[in-house]
Amino acid sequence: MLPRRNRLPPGAFPRSARTVYSSPTLTAKCAIKPQGPARAAVIISAKAVPQAVKRNRLKRQITAWAETSIPPQVDLLILVRSAAAGLASRELQRELIKIKERLTQT
Repeated sequence: MLPRRNRLPPGAFPRSARTVYSSPTLTAKCAIKPQGPARAAVIISAKAVPQAVKRNRLKRQITAWAETSIPPQVDLLILVRSAAAGLASRELQRELIKIKERLTQT
């Protein structure tokens, strides 16, 4: 679980944020701020992934990745789509690595 100071309430995410990465499984939006710690939010709707066990597993895997991979001064919002329900852990990790590569390019 992310420490409280690194959690980003989804409603507090700026609308002016730009999409960094988009695929059939995940969309990542990024907002760079002048100072402060990296913050992350993960949104998985019950409609996209109906089974709570799979939803919680995906959220745990993404937040564990976010703890170590997001650079400082970045707010990151990850939207999980329905195609992610069938992803294996390795495939999800590949998607997250692509997001990290895009973040380091900005």
